Amino acid sequence: AALDPAALDPAALDPAALDPAALDPAALDPAALDPAALDRLRELVGGDPGALSGLVEDFLSETPPLVQTLRAAVAAGDAEGAQRAAHTLKGLGDTVGATAMARLCRRAESHGPAVPGPVVEEIAGEHARVAQALRLLVASP
Repeated sequence: AALDPAALDPAALDPAALDPAALDPAALDPAALDPAALDRLRELVGGDPGALSGLVEDFLSETPPLVQTLRAAVAAGDAEGAQRAAHTLKGLGDTVGATAMARLCRRAESHGPAVPGPVVEEIAGEHARVAQALRLLVASP
């Protein structure tokens, strides 16, 4: 299923909704976002909800074009472009605790010049789950 770009509008994120005390890691799908990694991220930003919101906004605005770039690069046989997109997605995924997505991106990087299309679709699917989990995280009361 394709992502609706309007659903990823960073202007729709409310930094006040990211009160670290109000976030229940048990409510998150650990397959999409690693609660321990989210805790480390909260510590890294000093518990500042605005800083955490900024990282979520960055992820939600920067990653959809990277997923499209990865798809296009693989379709065009652009190994360097595919590896660059997978590498960047891996880093962004690690930053927000999207460990499964980052692991898939590592797998794509390890394929060298020929990233298989099915791996790209796995990355796209996992990205959609992560984006949804981040939107839910932001919306947590």
